[in-house]
Amino acid sequence: MLQTALVILILCGVALEALLNFGKQFLLGERKHATLEEQIQKAQEDLRVSQKKIEERRTELRAAVDDFERTKSTLQDAEKAFQESQKVVPTLVHVIGMPYSGARFRALVTKDLPPKPDRSQQRIWACNNFIEVWADDINAAKLAIAKQFQEKQGYKVGELTACAPEAPRPVSGVAA
Repeated sequence: MLQTALVILILCGVALEALLNFGKQFLLGERKHATLEEQIQKAQEDLRVSQKKIEERRTELRAAVDDFERTKSTLQDAEKAFQESQKVVPTLVHVIGMPYSGARFRALVTKDLPPKPDRSQQRIWACNNFIEVWADDINAAKLAIAKQFQEKQGYKVGELTACAPEAPRPVSGVAA
């Protein structure tokens, strides 16, 4: 009986040892697995939060870039407008007759340019052009204009108006 008890005890000890070894590995493996699962879930949640923040920042950045582009475009338009406002378009006055020798008449004149005009002609006729005629009367002024600015050459003369003559300007640098 002692022998049987001893055999039972040894078998119980072996069974207990086997249970502890397998149980230890099983329990520790489960714990490691659970811990790894938790870490993976936390990492995935952190990744989702990070992606959300990145997307928010990307949206903010795109809005800032769009705002910058609009501001840049507005600034460029304002700069162009300023540059254009700084350009002074000259007014050209074509004088016919001897100044201060009679009445002064003035009319606006334009010219129809050919399909491929000379560059200097483009520059001249892009400006405001006036004819100033010094003549005894309006009929003489009209004749002088018709002679110099013929309609068949593409000139169009506006309404001729009488102007008060200006006082002659003194010429500087001329000895008396």
